[in-house]
Amino acid sequence: MKIRMGFVSNSSTSSFCIYGCEIEKEELHKLFTDNGITFEEDEDGYVDYGELEEKIAKKLNGCEVIDDGECEMLWIGREWASIKDDETGKQFKESVEKILPGKKCETIQEEIAC
Repeated sequence: MKIRMGFVSNSSTSSFCIYGCEIEKEELHKLFTDNGITFEEDEDGYVDYGELEEKIAKKLNGCEVIDDGECEMLWIGREWASIKDDETGKQFKESVEKILPGKKCETIQEEIAC
């Protein structure tokens, strides 16, 4: 008999570390339309955010939208790994805060089930 000593998981997860904020679905739709990003909802009101990834990155200064997979939680922001060589931390943060006016931005680290 073999015994595994350590972490064992039967589920798949994905993790991320961004500078940004949690945002409600309705607010995200307003943010999209305010920035000229078009999207379509299916008959149940769901949006395939995967299809919007390129539009979001282009229009929202490299920001992306991360969905928890259950359409209950959305995060928008930039991955810390996307900081440019000639960009300071302050400039990086300001680039996100500029497109999320009035939102409290912070570093968010999460793991979501896939």
